[in-house]
Amino acid sequence: MHIPFGTSYNIYGFIDTKNASSVDSVALAGKFEFLAGGTEMAFSAWDKKSLHPVFGYDVSTRLAGIDIAAELAVSGGSNAFSMKEENGMLDKAKSNDWQTRLCIDIGRDFDFFAIPRGFSVTGSFYYNGPGYGDNMFADTTQYQFKNSITVVGPSGTSVVKTQGTKADFLLETNLYEQHNYSKYYAALFTTINRFFFSSLSASCNVVWNIPQKSGILSTGLTYMSLNEFFTGFLINGYIGKKNTEYTFQNQALSLQITAGVTF
Repeated sequence: MHIPFGTSYNIYGFIDTKNASSVDSVALAGKFEFLAGGTEMAFSAWDKKSLHPVFGYDVSTRLAGIDIAAELAVSGGSNAFSMKEENGMLDKAKSNDWQTRLCIDIGRDFDFFAIPRGFSVTGSFYYNGPGYGDNMFADTTQYQFKNSITVVGPSGTSVVKTQGTKADFLLETNLYEQHNYSKYYAALFTTINRFFFSSLSASCNVVWNIPQKSGILSTGLTYMSLNEFFTGFLINGYIGKKNTEYTFQNQALSLQITAGVTF
């Protein structure tokens, strides 16, 4: 639903049916967007039965040719499980503490070899309040699991585990989410448009886990055709000392290939 009030105010309503098994399990969201001079701001809210409501605020503006954007999200508790340790035993639980996340982007476009706005650079900072403060990938201590975990062993058979490291527990219970593990992240994204051809772009990006001093350096090419078909590749390099978020797999490089159609 969209209710416009001229060009200065907009009200949006959304129905989220993801994972909804009945009508009363549908999530609802709303957003009030408005302009204040050259600055666009919005307040939003999301709610679903048996979950904590999430409230948001975002703002975007341009100062001296520099684009600035920020997004804030808060809730009175967690809607996702996280790992908890108590008396040497590991379990997963949802926190009832306030959850705060903040992302700030600062970027600018530049002319590049007579191509208007041919080169763009954006720096980002992400504060993930619910993130873990410790580097669990470097903790080799064996902990008891409150509830046993069934995993697929090397031979393809099911194995029941009752103990392991914190990293084992995070990975085997699907609690680990890349770029959303620690509390503080920084990133730099650069793009060259019309790289040799009008339909080809090049990128070089880095995402950095600030507390663990590790990151991913990615570079690649993307091709976009006139009929909205796209394909490309990224070469990822993993930087940092051993047993951090981006190096615990002992993998120096990886190749990612993408293809799709935009509708």
